[in-house]
Amino acid sequence: MLAKCVNSVCSAQFRFLHQCKLFEVEIQYARTPTGKVQVERYWLCDQCAEQVTLWFDKCEGLVVHSPAGREKVRGLSSGRSVAEISQVRIRPLDINLAAGRGFTGNPKVRRQARE
Repeated sequence: MLAKCVNSVCSAQFRFLHQCKLFEVEIQYARTPTGKVQVERYWLCDQCAEQVTLWFDKCEGLVVHSPAGREKVRGLSSGRSVAEISQVRIRPLDINLAAGRGFTGNPKVRRQARE
């Protein structure tokens, strides 16, 4: 999921958290117990993040959306059909890395409201 920019026409490889825009996608399927969601994470490189964003389309599923149009994202990892999805939340993640050398802890992730 995080190995490469989610924009299929981009070949940027994931290297640094400060050089991208991360998204958390929560997917609720119609036939799962209440409250159970599948969480997937995707990223756009800085260059793509200036031009496109992630969007959910009821017919196509997760798409990269730009002013020029939409392109379907690689299939969702569950392998289930889009018709089984009852709810989707896409949140940009703001990663705050501690400044300076010697940082050995985990990055702090703050969830932002949907744009």
